[in-house]
Amino acid sequence: MLDLHRLRYFVAVMDCGSISAASKRVNAAQPALSYHMSELERLTGLKLFDRLPRGISPTPDGLFLLEHARSLLQAVDHVEQAISARSHRSVQARVRLGMIPSLAATYAPEIIAAWSRAFPQSELHVFEARTADCSRMLAQSELDIAIHVGTGKEDASCVLFTEKLYLISGKPLPQAIGNAMPLEALSGIDLILPAKSNPIRVVIDKAFRARRINPNILMEIDGQDTVKRAVEEGIAASIMSWNGVRKECNSNMLLAYAITEPDIHRSIVLSTASQFDQRLVGQLKDIMRNIVNVDRE
Repeated sequence: MLDLHRLRYFVAVMDCGSISAASKRVNAAQPALSYHMSELERLTGLKLFDRLPRGISPTPDGLFLLEHARSLLQAVDHVEQAISARSHRSVQARVRLGMIPSLAATYAPEIIAAWSRAFPQSELHVFEARTADCSRMLAQSELDIAIHVGTGKEDASCVLFTEKLYLISGKPLPQAIGNAMPLEALSGIDLILPAKSNPIRVVIDKAFRARRINPNILMEIDGQDTVKRAVEEGIAASIMSWNGVRKECNSNMLLAYAITEPDIHRSIVLSTASQFDQRLVGQLKDIMRNIVNVDRE
């Protein structure tokens, strides 16, 4: 007969002295709140308050219910707090997270702060590691979780989000159409790309093959920072995610052109060690999705 949400509404109405004031406190529409109060009177068979020109006044039955509602809601709140505290205590004290450099460099501080708020008794240690290193470290129990580039073979539930890829240059390119670069135009641009075994290179090569494009790959470099420095020097262009070059582009050190016709994306996935507490996976996914800017702003 009694509903906890309806009792919370009732206490708010009694505390505020009017339905209009209570609606702001509990973030509910006035008509809905009026309905719940009428239902509470109907279900209890009691007249709980008198409606006045300006607000409401509790009846003796209303004061009776208010006293018991407060006790019940306080007990429920106490149980919820105890469950939350017990859950936090059960979280492993130290969690090791591996992240690819393009995400770690920008978002690691925010992720650590968000984790600390959610799990104050657990420390999150972040390690920058390329995709291949993340896989190796997970296998060797050196990491608990890893966020890295997907190979396309992962289960869909492991995918956190996808990132659009951009052509990165140290100077304006005449082939560009505004801030976009058609994929076909890349055939006439010198490129620095990661090695063929790199997951992002696999995505790029697949796009080139689909359009029968023969790119001019000047050199292969796997280190992201080294590639960016080479692009800044004007040696050649490269292909990266916006998160990988956000800082340099915002500082006008590099230019980013969205690859179009078609767009190219890479998937970012979350992998865990076999012994890792799976209850935390959903929490980390929510943290990542709330913090990370998937595409260029």
